[in-house]
Amino acid sequence: MKSFVAILLTLPMAVHASEETATPEEKVAEASAEPASTPAPVAATGASLRVDPSLLRRLPVNRPGSGGGADRAFEDLAELAPGVQRDMYGVSINGATSAENAYRVDGLSTRNLSLGVNASALSVEFLDEVDVILGGYLPEYGRAQGGIIQAVTRTGTNEFRGSVFAHWTPGALDGQPGSIPNSAVIQTRTSLKNLGDLGATLGGPIVKDRLWFFAGFVPSFTRYAYVRELVPISTVGDAQLQPIPGSGRGYFLDDRSLQYLAKVTFRPAENHHLSLSLSGIPSTESSRSWAISQGRDLSGGARQFQTGILGSLEMELETTAGSLTYAGEFLDRRARVEVNAGWFRQARSTQLLDSMTSGAVHAPGVADVRGASQVRGAILGATPRPAEGTTDRYQANATAAWRFDGAGSHVLKAGGDVELLQSEWERLAAFPPVSEPMLQTARSTLVGAFVQDSWSVTSRVTVNLGLRYDVQSLSREDMPVEVDVSGQFSPRVGAVVDVLGDGRTRAFAHFARYQEQVPLQLMESVGARGALSVERGLLPQSSTELMAGAEHELAGDTRLGAWYVHRNLDQAVEDMSEDDGLTYFLGNPGRGRMGSGFPEPMRTYDAGTVYLSHAFSDGWLAQASYTLSRLRGNYSGLLRPDTSMLSPNTLPDFDSPELMRNSEGLLPLDRTHAIKLFGAKEFHLSAKVSTSVGLAYRGGSGTPYNALGGHPLYGGDATFILPRGVAGRTPWVHTLDSNLGLDYRLSGSQVLSLTVAVFNLFNFQAATRVDEMYTDRYVFPVEGGTRADLPGRVQLTPEDGSGFLASSDVNGNFGKPIQLQAPRQFRLGVRYSF
Repeated sequence: MKSFVAILLTLPMAVHASEETATPEEKVAEASAEPASTPAPVAATGASLRVDPSLLRRLPVNRPGSGGGADRAFEDLAELAPGVQRDMYGVSINGATSAENAYRVDGLSTRNLSLGVNASALSVEFLDEVDVILGGYLPEYGRAQGGIIQAVTRTGTNEFRGSVFAHWTPGALDGQPGSIPNSAVIQTRTSLKNLGDLGATLGGPIVKDRLWFFAGFVPSFTRYAYVRELVPISTVGDAQLQPIPGSGRGYFLDDRSLQYLAKVTFRPAENHHLSLSLSGIPSTESSRSWAISQGRDLSGGARQFQTGILGSLEMELETTAGSLTYAGEFLDRRARVEVNAGWFRQARSTQLLDSMTSGAVHAPGVADVRGASQVRGAILGATPRPAEGTTDRYQANATAAWRFDGAGSHVLKAGGDVELLQSEWERLAAFPPVSEPMLQTARSTLVGAFVQDSWSVTSRVTVNLGLRYDVQSLSREDMPVEVDVSGQFSPRVGAVVDVLGDGRTRAFAHFARYQEQVPLQLMESVGARGALSVERGLLPQSSTELMAGAEHELAGDTRLGAWYVHRNLDQAVEDMSEDDGLTYFLGNPGRGRMGSGFPEPMRTYDAGTVYLSHAFSDGWLAQASYTLSRLRGNYSGLLRPDTSMLSPNTLPDFDSPELMRNSEGLLPLDRTHAIKLFGAKEFHLSAKVSTSVGLAYRGGSGTPYNALGGHPLYGGDATFILPRGVAGRTPWVHTLDSNLGLDYRLSGSQVLSLTVAVFNLFNFQAATRVDEMYTDRYVFPVEGGTRADLPGRVQLTPEDGSGFLASSDVNGNFGKPIQLQAPRQFRLGVRYSF
C-alpha cells in the first residue's frame, strides 16, 4: 500500500504498509506489470501529496454530491492536500482556479478542451494511486498555472484479484438543512433522494509473467427532488412570508452514468512494457427550466419575478478515452524511455423534452462541464437550445531519462509532446421557425519540449534546473480568426540540501514560471461577442512562483515540515473592448498598443504551511496541516468565483475600463486560515475480524464578498460599488467527517467489508456564499468607500435617473446566505474482495 503523506523533497517516495497491518489482498505475492525502477530517484524541490485510493476504506473522502457526484472521482482526493480548496468547478490550488490545473490519467491530459477543467470523473475504483503536485514542479510538467493532479490506473498481476462493491447515500438520512432567508418571490428547495454507485473490478494474468488484464465497470445514479414555490412580495421590509398555497411544483432531477475501463499490459522482454487501455463515461442528466422576467419597481427591497411555462431538458454526455503506453529501460537500467499516445473525446447533446416559451430562463439543473456530477443549484442564463457537439484531443508525448556521472551524478531527462484539439458543435433553433443547423469548428495545436537535469553536486546538495518551451495556435474554420501564443519559455531552477548529512533533515528552494494552455472556448465564443481582432506579439498568460521549505523526519514514518509559496500573475490573455462591447480585441491588458489603456491584471498569492504527518504503518495514519494565506488582486483567473462565471480568457472583467474601477482587493478565493486534520486507526479483533476508525476535520475562515451594482450595458452585477472584498466576509466553516469500517476474512484473500461514512457529523450549517448584489440600479463606484457609505453615497448613473441610491433600492437579500454547508449525510458501503 502506498503512503498517505505530504511528499516534500523526495517525489517518488513510497512507504509500504507493514505485514501486520496490510489487508489480505495486499499480502498476495504478485509480479509487477510495470518496470520496477527509474534511472535514479530525483530530489524534488517542491511539495506534493500521494494518495492510495485504498485509503478510502479508512478515511472519509469523496463526499456524496461533491465535484464528482456519485462517481467518487479522483480529482476530489486533492482536497486532502494543504493549500487546496474547492471552487464551483473543481479544486483551487495555491490561489489558481480549477481551470488552471493540469489533469492527467496514465500520462495523458483529461482537461476539458473548451473550459480547462477536469473532463474525466474517473472513479477511484480504477486507480492505483493519485498524485497532487502543489508547486515546485520540474519542466516535464507544463500548461498549468495551478497544480498537477495525475492518476495511474490499475494493472493486472500474476494473481486473479477483484472486487464487487456498492455505495448508497439515502437522502432520508440527511440532516436537517439550514434555512436560507430570501425576499425573492420565487423560492426553491433541493433535497437529495438517493445517490450511489455499484460495480466490479477484476484483474489477473492472461499469460503469466507476460500478459495481464484489468477491467471494471461502475454504474452510478443520483436523484434530487426539486420544489419551486411562489411567495408574496413583502410590504414590511424583510419579513418572511409563507409560500402561496398551491403554488408549489415539484420535480425529480436525475443523473445516471456508467463508467468502464479495460486495460491490457504486455511484457515483450524484461524491463519493457506495453499497455493498451479503453475507458468511457456515458451519462445522462435531466433538468427543469422556466421563463422568467425581472421587475424593477420593487416593494420592500424584494426582487420580483413573473413565471412562464415550464420546460424540460435532457443532457447527454459521453466521454471516451483510449491510450497506448510504452515504458522500457536500457543500458543496464541507467536509461528509461516512455512513450504515450492517446485519444480523448466528449460527445454532448442537449434536447428539449417538452414545450417552452421564449425569454430569460431560470435553470434549476445545469449539466456539469465534465458530465458526471450532481444537478447543481439555480442560476440565471440564456434560453437553452437544443445543441450537439463533439470535442477531440489527439495527443502523444515521449521522454527519455539517462543517469550518468560527471562532476557528481546526473539524471538528465528530455522530452516533447504534441496535442491536436478540435471542437465541433451545432445549435438548433429552440422555437419556430426552425432553421437548418450550422456546423462550426474550432481547432488548436499545442507543441512543447523540455530538458531538465537533477544534478547531485555532492551527497548532500542536489540542484534541479531545466527549461520548457511551448507554442499554441487557435483558429476557427468559418471565420478568419487565428491566435498564436508563442514565446512560452518556462525556466525552472531549485536546490535541495541535506542539512545534517543524515538524510533526515532537508531544505529546498525553487523558482519557476508557469504558462497557461488557452482553452478552445476562446474560439467558440467568437461571433457571439462581436468581431475579434488580435494584438500583434500576444504574450502568453503566465505566473511566477517562488517556493521554499524544509522537512525533518522525526521517527520512522513521521515527518514535520513547513513551506512558503509566493505566486504572482505576470500577464493575462483577455478580450477587451474600447467601445462598450461593439467590437472586441484579444490582447494583454495593460500591455501593447491595444491593451495599454486598461489596468494590468494582478493576482498575488502568499501562503505559509506547517504540517505533521505519519504514513500508514503500525496500524495508523495521521496528517495535520495549517495554512496562513493571502490572495489579492483585480483578476481571479479563468473563472469568476463571485459570479460563478467560467469563461476562460473571455471574462467580462476587461470588457470596459469602467468595469475595473474598485476591482482591486481581496479576491473571492482568499481564505486566511485553513486547518486540515486526518487520522485513522485499525484494530484487529481476531484472526478474521478487524475494524478501522477514521476522522477528518476541515476548518477555514470565511471568504470576502463584494457589494455589486448594475451597469447600463453589462447588467446587474458588473459594478464594484465598494473596493473588492470590503463588503464583508462569510463566517468560519467547520466540517467533521467520520468513517467506520469492518473487515471479515472469509478465507485466504477473500474479505467482506462494510463501511459507514458520516459527512458533516454535527450538521454545521454555516453560509458558504452570500448574495453580493447590493442593488440592480445603475450606479457609479464609490472610490475607496466602506460599508458606512452605503447607500447614501452611491450615485445613480444618468441612464437610471439622478441623485443617490435610496434604501428602497437596496436588494433585501444582500449579504444573506444563498448557499449553506451541505447537511449531514450517510454513505453506506459493502465490498467483497478476492
